[in-house]
Amino acid sequence: MTVLLAMPAQLTEIQRAVRDRFQEGGSFTAVMLVLLGVAGVVLAAYYLTLRQRRANENARHASPERLFRDLMGKLDLTSHQRQILDTLVSDLRIKHPTVILLSPELFDRYLGEWQVRQHRTTSDEDEQMNPRITARIRRALFPNV
Repeated sequence: MTVLLAMPAQLTEIQRAVRDRFQEGGSFTAVMLVLLGVAGVVLAAYYLTLRQRRANENARHASPERLFRDLMGKLDLTSHQRQILDTLVSDLRIKHPTVILLSPELFDRYLGEWQVRQHRTTSDEDEQMNPRITARIRRALFPNV
């Protein structure tokens, strides 16, 4: 204890100023500033939590079918061509239908599978897919190929 009593005489100017400030106690303004700072941090954390929750909900509600339909609406296709592609992906039950739009090879593969299935289930040539229609769809989807 005697060491602590002897120390105040050895304090530097800054240390004495800090000691004196602490001995005075806090002013109302300083307390309010601290409270406002804490409230600001809490509100910022709450806002960021809400934003993250909304982003997670949007990610949960996103579906491969919805992406496919959104892309179909943006492509330069006629409504009949969109309907054919929609029928193709629903008949084949493709889990991620947008995959047929990625490359001509994938499009051809799925189209071939669909035509084989369609040929097995439909004997009437009027109901089967016209190769000219599928060629137009392919050119619309992959114009540089």
